[in-house]
Amino acid sequence: MADRIEIRELTARYNTAIDDGRLDDYLETFTVGASFEVSGVPAAKGAAEIRALVAAIPWGHVHAATDSVIDIRGDTATQQCTLLVIRRSRDKGEQSVLATGRYIDDLVRTVDGWRFSARRADLDISLPTMVGLLSPSQEAAQC
Repeated sequence: MADRIEIRELTARYNTAIDDGRLDDYLETFTVGASFEVSGVPAAKGAAEIRALVAAIPWGHVHAATDSVIDIRGDTATQQCTLLVIRRSRDKGEQSVLATGRYIDDLVRTVDGWRFSARRADLDISLPTMVGLLSPSQEAAQC
């Protein structure tokens, strides 16, 4: 049970670190050679590539992970959980659901605790549309 709690807390630290723009804390949730993939975007491998991928995400997103299914096998584990991304405003005004999807994770137990060795975000919307780089109509025009 302690391992499951630690993995859920790792996921929560990941979410708050990315939402608050604390990239160093965010990167600490991964192993040194980890990979991170978001559907529709080439996989990022290692800290420098992962940092470059997520540094482009503007402030205003809140990531929430729920419905975790965790399978632990010794010092490795897998997790699948539902992802909700909510848009917030600095003036505490309007909020909206921006994206839904699933995280599919591979984790390893390290001397510092559980860390993601591979994380994939299967979004139900493209990443460029979600972060506001393209509107849905612009994206459709590119297809």
